[in-house]
Amino acid sequence: MAVWRRLTHFLRASTFDRELDEEIALHIELRADELQQDGMTRGEAMARARREFGSPLRVKEETRAAWEFRWLEEMLSDLSYAGRALRRDPGFAAAGIVSLALGIGANTTIFSLTMEFLFSEPSCRNPGTLAAMSIGGNSHAHMRHYRFLRDARIFDGLAGSNEEAEA
Repeated sequence: MAVWRRLTHFLRASTFDRELDEEIALHIELRADELQQDGMTRGEAMARARREFGSPLRVKEETRAAWEFRWLEEMLSDLSYAGRALRRDPGFAAAGIVSLALGIGANTTIFSLTMEFLFSEPSCRNPGTLAAMSIGGNSHAHMRHYRFLRDARIFDGLAGSNEEAEA
């Protein structure tokens, strides 16, 4: 129900503002009448009633904050400002849009490639059957070792690499 009331307020904000102004004026008038009955002049009573009531602007802002969709109004205000800026300087706006498009495109490409190469399964028939063999230390595997493994027919395929640290 609160959302419905807020939406109603959003759609008829000018009527709500006028009613709020009338209500604030009524509160000040009623307090001034009480003070006038206590013996003050009308001018003194109005001045004191305004002081006691405080800032009408603050009351309006607090009331609006309770009834409005602040985020929606700020977004509409931002979109309105962006539209005016686009009309005023379309070249600058185009440069900003192109910069955003290039940045988003580059980020998407890098993310896609990273996901593909680092986090996906290898592109072979049965990735679960892959095995790794390494020879540690300073020893080297000679080509005859690889030929032996290849000819033994226990592997469907064989690949090798040599990683030497450069000093």
